[in-house]
Amino acid sequence: MELAAAHHGRARRLDASAAFTGWVRLNGEAVNFTLTERTDRVRHKMTDAERETLARYEAKRAAAARRGDWFGAGDPPKIPDWDYRPTGCLVFQLDPNPCAFEAATGLRRTFSENRSRRLEDQLAKIIEALDARAAAQKEIRRLAAERDARWADETVKREEAERRHRLELRRQAFLEGELVRHETARRLEDFLDRYDHGDVREESEPASFITWARDRLARLAGDLTPETQEARYAKAGLTNDDPDIPSWKTVE
Repeated sequence: MELAAAHHGRARRLDASAAFTGWVRLNGEAVNFTLTERTDRVRHKMTDAERETLARYEAKRAAAARRGDWFGAGDPPKIPDWDYRPTGCLVFQLDPNPCAFEAATGLRRTFSENRSRRLEDQLAKIIEALDARAAAQKEIRRLAAERDARWADETVKREEAERRHRLELRRQAFLEGELVRHETARRLEDFLDRYDHGDVREESEPASFITWARDRLARLAGDLTPETQEARYAKAGLTNDDPDIPSWKTVE
């Protein structure tokens, strides 16, 4: 069992101190504790010096009031309502439970002494409490590790589902674009087929528009060749399930 502590205050019975903080290591766990001296609270009895200080302050304040002067002597003397007297009885206390997990609740953490019962008489129970606290802290750490692992696994699954959803949306958008190309080309072919079998006067407005429409169909046909489509698919990067497509990226 490893013990470390910090000492504050003047030495008292059995080399104990009025304020003593430290930790003890049990089963790999550091358990913090404090050792303090219990005090009794009694009503403060004003001393002659305090009574004299208060009387001087009141005299100055009354004199300033009679003269009509501003009284700038500050606040009245601070005289406590209570005094705290050491009892010579020590209190051994474990730190509050580190968290509200079930493993650390309901454990005794305070051991006090009085005139008939000393801390050394409770040593076995103190060691038992230290051991129980160490076990509780270990269980808390185990539960926290399981929780963090579960959260990490859920985060990975959620991010993967979000990635696949983004990928599916981009594929759908890409497909819609391809369908628009194909549908536009098909409709334009039907449109021009009507004029191929009709009479259109050369150098007329309809003839100029038909010429432009045929050029448009040629450009669309170029976008639909196997080579052009392959290059467009490769640029989009949507043909496998691995990539993460950012939501801001434009896919054509």
